[in-house]
Parts: sequence; C-alpha cells; structure tokens
Amino acid sequence: SEVCKLQWADVNFVENTIAIRAAKKRAADHVDYVPLMPAARALLLAWKAFYEGRKVVFCSISKAGKLLADSGLSGEKIRQVCGIGVDDFMPHDARRTLGTRSLENGTPTNYTQKMLRHVDPSMTLEYAKYIETKELSDKVKLGY
Repeated sequence: SEVCKLQWADVNFVENTIAIRAAKKRAADHVDYVPLMPAARALLLAWKAFYEGRKVVFCSISKAGKLLADSGLSGEKIRQVCGIGVDDFMPHDARRTLGTRSLENGTPTNYTQKMLRHVDPSMTLEYAKYIETKELSDKVKLGY
C-alpha cells in the first residue's frame, strides 16, 4: 500500500504536499502530488516528532524501522495509534470522507479527482451522485 511506503522525504511541510511514488497501476517512475491538509499536517508533525530519525513515516510497531506490511495496517492498529474512538473505522473510510466532503464544500470535481488520484473521472463522479441525491432529498418538500 502507498501509505506503508511513504517516507519523510516525500512529505513537504513547506509546500504542504505529499509525493506518492510508484503507486499501483502507475509507472514505476510516476509521482502524484496530493495536498497536505492542515489537520493531517498537524498530526504528521506530531508523529514525526515522536518518531524522529526514522526514514519511513509509518513504521511497524513490532519491528522498529521496518516498513509496515499492508496486512499490518489494520483499522484496529490505526484506532490505537490515532486514538480514534470509532469501532468500525477502516483506513479507506477517511479517503471516501475526504472525497465526499470536498465535493459537498464546492471543490470542483476535477480537483477532487486529482486529490483522490482517480485515473477515471467516473469514479469521482460516484461521490457526486451521492451528494446530488442527498441535496435533492433535502430540498424536495412535499408536505405529506
């Protein structure tokens, strides 16, 4: 997984970007840049201070300094590390929430697509369909 390979050299706190290198379904030398949002920036700065001197951002708890395996990055482990009190949280939930909230707050669909790194715009439009349905149900007042 991309998050398991993330290195501190890929996190730019000055320009507020994260470089995603050699992601799945991309060329080996391909780099995507995604924005580093303020809340994530604050969490990563705190995380970096706690794990000073490590090359990778998310190290295995059981094997210090080694890359986490995808299987080791469970929702349970993330809840423990981040103090998240949500029982059924999974890492991909945060991505879906980011896409939905981004569109709800008026971010253009093509910007959201780039931020989520969707190659196919139809994937991003799935988030927009949900929002349109929700807005429609909120606006239609039938009185019965």
